[in-house]
Amino acid sequence: MLILILANPIFYSKRALYSRTDYEGDQTIVSHKLDDINILTSLVDSKREQTKYKLAYSPDTPFVKRVVDVVTSVLELNNSIGYNDPETLQNQFDERTMLAAVVFDRLDQDPDAIPKVLSVSIRFPSEFRTISPFLTEDRLWLTRCSGVVNSKRDNAKDSDINQDIYIREGFLQLQHQVFLAWFHMLRSQDPSKATEPQTEVFNVRLRVANERCSTMDFDAIPSFLFNFIYLLPFINVIRSMAAQMKDNVMTHQWHYGYSFCKQYTCIMIVLMLRLLCLGLIIMFATFIYWSVVDGIFSPIALLSLIVFVIIITLELILTAIIIAKIFKDVVNAQSDWDSDRYKSECKKWLDLIETHIAERWQPIDTLTYGEKRVVALCCAIAGDTKLIVFEEPTKDMTAREAKIFWNIVSAEKEDHAFLVATHSIDETDAIADRIGILSMGVLEASGTPFFLRSKFSSFVELIIIKKPHVSDTPITDFIANYIPETEPENEIGDTLTYKINARHRPRLQKMLIHLENERKKLGIENVQVVGSEMSDIYMKLATSFRLQQQIIPDVTQTFKYSVVSKKKLKKQQVRAMFYKKMIHTAPNVWPVVMIFSCFFLIVVITRLAIVLNVPNVRKNSIPIGFLGSEEFLKTIPNINNCGYIEIKTVTNVPTYRKANGLSRTFDANSFSCEQGQYRHTLAKKVELTSLGAVEQGGQQDISGYISQDTFHSAPMLLNLLHNIIIQLSYTNKTDYATLVDSHPMPTPLTMKINLLDNEIAHINAPLAVGCILPLVISIFIIPIVEEHICGLRVLQVIAGLRLQIYWGVNLLWDIFTYLIYSIIIVIIVACTNVGDFGIIENLMLLLLLFVYGLAALPITYVVSMYMNRSMVRAFLVSVLFQGLTGLVLYIVYWDVANSNVIFFYGACLSPGFSLLDGISNIYIRCLEKRLCQTKCAAVKNCQPHNMHEMVPRCNFDTYFKWADSGVLPALTFMILASAIALLLIFWIELHRREKKFHSSKNLNNMRTATYHFDDSDVADVKQKIAEADMSKCKQSVFLVDQVEAKIPAKGNRLNTISFALNKYMSMGIFGPRRSGKSHLIRQLVGVDGFAFGEIYVRGLDFKYDIDTILGYVGYCPQHYGLLNELTPREHIRLLCMIRGVPEDKIKEKIHDICLMLNMTGWMHRKCGVLTPEKRRKVNVSLSLVAYNKIFILDEPTCGMPSTTRREIWNILRYLRYCGKTIIFASNDELECKVLADFVVLFQDSEMLAIGSMQYLRYKYSHGFYLEVRLVRDGSTKEESEANLRKDVENLARFIHFLHDKAEVVGHMHNWFKYYIPVGHIVYSFLYGALEKNKVRLNIYDYSIYGANMNIVIAQVQETRAELKRKMEPKVDNDDRVKRSTNKFFSHLYH
Repeated sequence: MLILILANPIFYSKRALYSRTDYEGDQTIVSHKLDDINILTSLVDSKREQTKYKLAYSPDTPFVKRVVDVVTSVLELNNSIGYNDPETLQNQFDERTMLAAVVFDRLDQDPDAIPKVLSVSIRFPSEFRTISPFLTEDRLWLTRCSGVVNSKRDNAKDSDINQDIYIREGFLQLQHQVFLAWFHMLRSQDPSKATEPQTEVFNVRLRVANERCSTMDFDAIPSFLFNFIYLLPFINVIRSMAAQMKDNVMTHQWHYGYSFCKQYTCIMIVLMLRLLCLGLIIMFATFIYWSVVDGIFSPIALLSLIVFVIIITLELILTAIIIAKIFKDVVNAQSDWDSDRYKSECKKWLDLIETHIAERWQPIDTLTYGEKRVVALCCAIAGDTKLIVFEEPTKDMTAREAKIFWNIVSAEKEDHAFLVATHSIDETDAIADRIGILSMGVLEASGTPFFLRSKFSSFVELIIIKKPHVSDTPITDFIANYIPETEPENEIGDTLTYKINARHRPRLQKMLIHLENERKKLGIENVQVVGSEMSDIYMKLATSFRLQQQIIPDVTQTFKYSVVSKKKLKKQQVRAMFYKKMIHTAPNVWPVVMIFSCFFLIVVITRLAIVLNVPNVRKNSIPIGFLGSEEFLKTIPNINNCGYIEIKTVTNVPTYRKANGLSRTFDANSFSCEQGQYRHTLAKKVELTSLGAVEQGGQQDISGYISQDTFHSAPMLLNLLHNIIIQLSYTNKTDYATLVDSHPMPTPLTMKINLLDNEIAHINAPLAVGCILPLVISIFIIPIVEEHICGLRVLQVIAGLRLQIYWGVNLLWDIFTYLIYSIIIVIIVACTNVGDFGIIENLMLLLLLFVYGLAALPITYVVSMYMNRSMVRAFLVSVLFQGLTGLVLYIVYWDVANSNVIFFYGACLSPGFSLLDGISNIYIRCLEKRLCQTKCAAVKNCQPHNMHEMVPRCNFDTYFKWADSGVLPALTFMILASAIALLLIFWIELHRREKKFHSSKNLNNMRTATYHFDDSDVADVKQKIAEADMSKCKQSVFLVDQVEAKIPAKGNRLNTISFALNKYMSMGIFGPRRSGKSHLIRQLVGVDGFAFGEIYVRGLDFKYDIDTILGYVGYCPQHYGLLNELTPREHIRLLCMIRGVPEDKIKEKIHDICLMLNMTGWMHRKCGVLTPEKRRKVNVSLSLVAYNKIFILDEPTCGMPSTTRREIWNILRYLRYCGKTIIFASNDELECKVLADFVVLFQDSEMLAIGSMQYLRYKYSHGFYLEVRLVRDGSTKEESEANLRKDVENLARFIHFLHDKAEVVGHMHNWFKYYIPVGHIVYSFLYGALEKNKVRLNIYDYSIYGANMNIVIAQVQETRAELKRKMEPKVDNDDRVKRSTNKFFSHLYH
């Protein structure tokens, strides 16, 4: 910020836009004219008609009037007006008709007497008249520098280029003529023998030393540093506190004994310490800077700083005491920790973090979310924490991070107690010693995993994997011969599941032996007998008493509605979009807020000058010469003894005492008597070091030399010259003197706001409208971004909504809404009398606003395409963009490039700039018309109908013209901008759609299909699909051929996925969290693209026929898809209308969906107030709105209660039974077990394995888990413990008999859990052995079950990693890389 201010880019942009005379090496000396104001009148007359100025004065006394009359006559002014006091003069001053005002001070009591000391205050308007208006803000009379006159910019003639601003404005002429009038009266009253010298003033054009005209005053740098840099820590405080609140840092510290009061106290103390130290440093730097620059050492200032340092020191001591007191208890509590134990504890956790996560010095923000969670776990466990509570600890973690997390927990179980709240049954079963099952806020059961299995599950599961196309009837009849009344519990694909009561376990051995012998005859590939899994128990407990009656209507009535024709579909989609706008946008309260904001802003902007009265007395006077320092009149050298008198310095006021930084008064060392001629001295200088000089040329002439670049040196030197004239005329008298100050009129408040206020080029109306329009137009970005954030637009596109309908209806609705806002704005403008517009002007304003909306709304849509993560951020960016390209650009144009045509037409492409330029033209024309009416009233026989004949340049024709005061350029450029923005919208949409299926990287060298380390089933599937031709592709309902997760930045190896599905099939994509499942699902519905690979749906190529394909697809996203302000009924109706369901059938459709999902009671409630369970139901219902053949669901029951999960599973199984194809992603093993014919194991966007759940378990899981509960018997506790030890030893020998590498993975009292890594499990032998030895081993109960799917994934990855290691040295496997192009060419041929 400081660099930008010092660099002053606006200054250089002005230099770049306008030609500037290079005068720095010029030594021109030009004579000033002090007897006329022709330069001023000529420049002003070039803007208006011939100007006749008046001269105002105060007080209205005979003496003052005589002086002013003389001045008026000499300067050829119109007349003069007297006022009794300066306040009245200031209130009545009219800058359009008055040149200036002269206020006389120190008058005698006799109004006719001539005062001995002429003390006048010359008051000009605050802004210049001879400089282009857009430069007035930094070139007021109060500024220090006059700058350089430019002939092109300032309309100056060649002869007047070198004239000083004080001459151009008439200040010096007025000062000189007032002095001469008083001096002549004085000589008449007190004659002098000395001859009155002839005076001439010259302007010196020579570069000034030390950059006295710099825009940024270096004296302001210390105050800038103090005011700006000192405030930066407050921004950091807000950020730091917000981050602590978000991450619950204070809550974490509260658990360690730091109360909130202590924490807040410490925070306040530390912040105060930091801020005070920073303030101390800045104040010392400021004092040193002032002392060096000003050359003045102030003891008072130094004493003040010393006192301040003492106070700071005391505060630091008190801070240290307070901190020691606050932390006393905590430190004492930890005093039993010796340094060695502390170091070992730190080393333990830091070594663990370095091993698994990152370097110990790595910043936390660079870690992933899961790595941060692991670090947080280490912090929670460190320091002998006895109880650690977790809430969903592994949510959003990758599998690797979750594994590290649970390994740490398992290793620390012995010394700590962990309480974990999670929805993952697999995690619970893997790490928990005791499990509590919660459902709907009720604790259903609690106990050890074995207790829950034995208590709530009296069945074992017989799982049979049969060969394809083998009937299940012979298998069921065979099993019924041994276990009567046995029926299949579930049949998914080729997997049969039977539930056998635990009381029949003694019969299992006989049945299994015969079943294994007859497996080939029955067509059985594999047999497994396992106990109930924890997920089954959870579902049983959670749904046993709360399952509601579910009604699924007949398929022909529920899912098969005739879709309307294409022509009707477009009309229905248009009605659907208007329906959405009506129910979503119309009730929005933000437009109402904006309307009131607009009203407030317009009133404030237009009435600010009235509400905030400018005070009559302003301390903006500039002391000149000897004013306030009359004692230094005696220090003026005798000019007769000097060649010239040079002004070396002026009064040096210490920087810290400056009120306004302006001082042009003399001190004791200001004058220097030099010999020779001043002109000769200047010729030898490269830069000007003096502030001017007075030189006597004989007895009759006296000359003054002014440095132009030091602004107030001109009147200062003239004041010196006048006093020298007095001393030459009255050598023996010292009571005669002349004093002067420059006291500009108070700057009008409208001048500060508008930059311009010259009644011709006025932007009052543009400013009022330009401040509110960015707010108004940015309101329309909120609904667009909200739809993108919630994902409803994705569902609409998948439902078949066309881009032109979506954006077209948005534009029509928004432009209609905006037109209403525009009418309200015009009414407000008319009521507040901004610009005094008439009916025609207000209609033109409405037209401009309407056309601006046509251009600005598409630009807002373009902004929404890139700023779509946060509604607040999008709104602020839109306001900033509209403000920068509107009001700010317009102000820059007036301030920088007012005469640059290229800049103007380039800026006109911004709708905001064009609008403000059009409004400004209307306003200028109103002002010109009002001015002409005033002129017409002063002309005889002038009427409004003949005003254009009687008054020059008062012919007002139509507004629709290209010339000045016309709005045609604004309208044309806004319409052009609208067309460009609309084309840009569609180009961006089409480009993004095209970019989805293309990559900038060359894909010809990519190696895919299969690799040596791939699973054999995966390789077979990929090869089979890759070699299939187009005719085989059409036989599959959904075929995916080598679709990549992402194109790697380096290397040529791709991770791809391939599978094929037909009717009546359901496929699950199983993997841990953050494994890439959702990205794959989004690829399958076209939300995310893919550059490599192909997808065919019912024979159609996904890349080229996506619109047709999406008509077959129903999609349920994972986390989004609902607008908070819409009800479920409105969501379903909207999607039905877009899908093409006839409007007379939509009500029936909604009724059926309500019955299926038990949604009847809350269909009228807004989705924003629904529970996550109900919102998920609505998500699923939206995928069922039309005649879909394929359903793709992403985590359809994630986080749902068991009853709702069961409802949705029933619906999906029914859909599969009806011939639909279902693809779903899940990390829930039970969900895949219930729904999927086969699953794809997915990890890190890699397809690890494919097959049914039981098949993958059989293939990749080694061994099984055996849980045993021993009987505790004995009359005493000691006897019971002794018997238990014997039983444990016997059980250990039995387990060793089963497998010598078996290991205990968990135990508690008389409960033991073993892992037995048997390669091939013979279940007949296993159950027979257990049943025969049950009594001998004193076993109360037992349970056998296999590994969960997460363990299967880990084992698959282990197998792949082992194969990769064995592949070294790498072999060229190009012979295995097969990628058939038959389908592609066949597709092109057809």
